[in-house]
Amino acid sequence: MGAITAALIANGAVGTAQIADASITDAKVVSLNADVITSGTLATERLIIRGDDGLIYEINAQASGLSVQELKQEKYRQQLSGTVLVARSVTAEQIAAATITANEILSGTITGDKIAAATIEGSNIKAGAITTSHVSSDFGQTLDLSSNTGINQRVERVYSDMDDLVGFRIEIISTSDILSEDIQNTTLTARVWHGSQNVTASLPASRFQWKRKSADSTADALWNAAHTGMKSIVLTTRDVLFSATYDCELLKE
Repeated sequence: MGAITAALIANGAVGTAQIADASITDAKVVSLNADVITSGTLATERLIIRGDDGLIYEINAQASGLSVQELKQEKYRQQLSGTVLVARSVTAEQIAAATITANEILSGTITGDKIAAATIEGSNIKAGAITTSHVSSDFGQTLDLSSNTGINQRVERVYSDMDDLVGFRIEIISTSDILSEDIQNTTLTARVWHGSQNVTASLPASRFQWKRKSADSTADALWNAAHTGMKSIVLTTRDVLFSATYDCELLKE
């Protein structure tokens, strides 16, 4: 055991030494083992950290595209470049609400294949934001508006208005055009057409009103009352004492 109070060593080898206080202006250290190193600023080109889980984390200043001198600038000291982030390591839980706006999203980067089905509802769409330029020309082929009562009511009104415009047409056919001693009766049948469709079968008989017009108006009124609610009637020679015309009207529901 000895104490060296002062020494100038040009070249030497020290096997084991305990230095209480020292100032080393320049040193070449082959290896350094230390449990704790306290440092103000540690400058290095590359830093490798081994975690408790055995994983090795490597931080390379040059990997972010920034030089060591740039990293010393104040604006970079509290920031982390995206190039050192592990893919998918930042989730929505780490992002503060309303911090990412459309200004931060590159135009055209969010496409339909990145949006989950049924996640966008009408309440999320600004009124007037969807115009014809955003709708394909054949979208109507698969457009389902069955739950839209407003549109259904308008469609029903259109059909109702079309019925009023088209209306009904009645034609009368007979089994014989004449009555005589040989032909004692004939059957008159009313057919109702709506446009080009025969709708006679779909109409109730109560809507059919037969009318006769002859020189005897009193007899005609009795005959008319007896021939209502029928789609077909049978005429005999007794019904035609003199010249008469026969017609059928369609009553409203």
